[in-house]
Amino acid sequence: MPKPLQRQAEWIWRERPGAPLRGDGPWGRADYDQDRNLYLYFRRTFDLPAGQAGLAAAPREALAHVSADGRYRLFVNGAYVGRGPARCDPLWQYYDSYDIAPHLRPGRNVVAALVHSYGQDTSWYQLPRAEWSRAFGCGGFFFQCEVALPAAAGRPDGSKLALHSDESWRHTLADAWERDLRAAAPASPKSSTPGASPSTGGSPPSTTPAGSRRRCCAGLA
Repeated sequence: MPKPLQRQAEWIWRERPGAPLRGDGPWGRADYDQDRNLYLYFRRTFDLPAGQAGLAAAPREALAHVSADGRYRLFVNGAYVGRGPARCDPLWQYYDSYDIAPHLRPGRNVVAALVHSYGQDTSWYQLPRAEWSRAFGCGGFFFQCEVALPAAAGRPDGSKLALHSDESWRHTLADAWERDLRAAAPASPKSSTPGASPSTGGSPPSTTPAGSRRRCCAGLA
């Protein structure tokens, strides 16, 4: 059995508009309705230096571990990388690993994701029901990556740049999808706002810092 990932990144999500619990007192149930059938864009913009003598050089490696409470679609500099995670028990959260180094370049880079929170049990998704769900509800995004930078003058071989999901990431509501649909149907796309896609270098409108959603689980220890 593979070892659990040693977690350095945070689970992040939007700041919810209402209280996390429904009902009176400490024994209320988690309010999943706030994030039912909800799509969010997440993005992280960063700069990579050039290699030796200022020449363009790709990073040696950039292994990214990605997960979501729901489903994600991952993009790097506009290129589609992958989606996931597979259905799992939230007590043993699955994640996917990608080497995104081939998609990176010296200068400005963008890592972005479209994340879907289901907010209800389906045949392909299971709601969290452990104690943390009473504080955090559902919905969340996780991205852990260290970019191995190319060697250069003044930068020793082995230097790394951390891109872990935290408050430095930005997010905005992906309102190109309808939320008010029957229970078994995913949200359907509407016409999208130009420039709203996080997969390109352009900035989505009115992005805000992502909120930290601290959660421990066995798969992402």
